[in-house]
Amino acid sequence: MSSSLWEHYFSFLPESEQIKNKRYLRWQDKHAHLFGKILLQNALIKYGFSNNILNNLRFNDHNKPFIDDNINFNISHSGKYIVCAISREIKLGVDLEQKISQVNPDDFKAVFSQAEWEFLKNMEGKMDLFYKLWTRKESVIKANGIGLTIPLFKVDVLSESVMVEGQTWFISDLDLDSNYSASLATSCKDCPISFTPVNFYT
Repeated sequence: MSSSLWEHYFSFLPESEQIKNKRYLRWQDKHAHLFGKILLQNALIKYGFSNNILNNLRFNDHNKPFIDDNINFNISHSGKYIVCAISREIKLGVDLEQKISQVNPDDFKAVFSQAEWEFLKNMEGKMDLFYKLWTRKESVIKANGIGLTIPLFKVDVLSESVMVEGQTWFISDLDLDSNYSASLATSCKDCPISFTPVNFYT
């Protein structure tokens, strides 16, 4: 990416986010942070907010960003992809992970419920299932908004719905790329889901 194009997008970030971006050491992390926020900005503009809406970003006690109580959004990135999920009224969380063959699922046994682990260890295609369960768990935790204060092994995601602290979350597996796993958790059953691809390099 040319420096002029970078500066063009970078200028849209509020000062606090510019400072955060400069702390990243890897250019991949800088790009993911920047373009995740630009995706969010574009989505919020479509919902009627002004061009400088990112200046109104706030964070809850668990560092989850928000604008107000009506708009819910979440960003995730891995590898070459960045996803931004957004909705009015519907609470949500999204997680994306690139499938890396070097990962040993046995090292993560503690994050799975007993039922999940029994299912995982006896299945063919263990890596695909591992990432499916992992992104499902992460999407629910992010939707809930209080992060890892909820132990992951308590969030059993073998079915398409799970209750966490009295709230039922409905899980959708997103078909983005065979080398990636992605999941969306929402407070709404059978919510319509649409994708809008964006290429920042054209």
